[in-house]
Amino acid sequence: MTHNQTNGDGNCSFNAVGIIGKLGESDISETIGQVIAVLELTQCIIYLDAATASSFPQYRQDSRHYIVCRESLVVQSDLIITIGGDGSFLAAARSALAADKPITGVNMGRLGFLTDISPLEVPTVLHQVLLGAYQHEARTVLFAAVERGGEVISTHTAINDVVIHKRRMARMVELDVYLDDLFLSSYRADGLIISSPTGSTAYALSSGGPILQGHLNSLVLVPISPHTLTHRPIVIAAETMQRIEVCENNDNNIQITVDGQEEVLLEKGDKIFITQHAKRLNIYHPQNYDGLKRLREKLGWGSAPQNT
Repeated sequence: MTHNQTNGDGNCSFNAVGIIGKLGESDISETIGQVIAVLELTQCIIYLDAATASSFPQYRQDSRHYIVCRESLVVQSDLIITIGGDGSFLAAARSALAADKPITGVNMGRLGFLTDISPLEVPTVLHQVLLGAYQHEARTVLFAAVERGGEVISTHTAINDVVIHKRRMARMVELDVYLDDLFLSSYRADGLIISSPTGSTAYALSSGGPILQGHLNSLVLVPISPHTLTHRPIVIAAETMQRIEVCENNDNNIQITVDGQEEVLLEKGDKIFITQHAKRLNIYHPQNYDGLKRLREKLGWGSAPQNT
């Protein structure tokens, strides 16, 4: 959905904006300063993540913004800006989702599938987003719960994916998978990826999964190096309740990993329930965002035909 009701007076469309940067990266310092300068032009309240500010003394004493913890930042801000790569975006996005706040990203990483704006575009493209010229995309997110002995021991939100895999040795896991209580299959594989559309261009893609357009309300299950060669990725409706059971034939050297950033050790007999999250992640892209063009550029596909 395109939003182009810009403020003609040059003021920000958001009363307060929060900045979350990649931790421990000195090369984002200049870009943080650029983002703060653009925000100042729009006369909004500026919050800087305390963990981010801890790496940059010059911003800890700056009176142009407030330094707050991330939990307070996402609650008090009307828009979250991340500065870093896709990993930084994922971590910030989970916080933004919990507070029902939209997010946009400045890319300081390598690939940058999720972070749309380059540092060179901060004075122009980010400025336009702040003035209200952006594309709004609501993306499906995963919710996962781990059950042991009939009790839920942990719950998780995943923007990209949930992966069930061996913890150390390169050995197979054995998993039984049910969809809405109907048996799908037993998997003997190096692991199983359950991915959102956002995550379909990440680990799932490298394991042979399909690319899902970001706005689709679907999920994909992708086995990692399955023992049975006919086991292929399967796309399912996002509202499907998946129940994945850790078979008794496994040892206890198994875990789930969430967005590559959180992990929980599993035991034989554990059950993992996965479905779509009750909330959607609201991403504000630049107004000229083209998802198909982004795929071509990031994956090196053939260019569009030239007009003749």
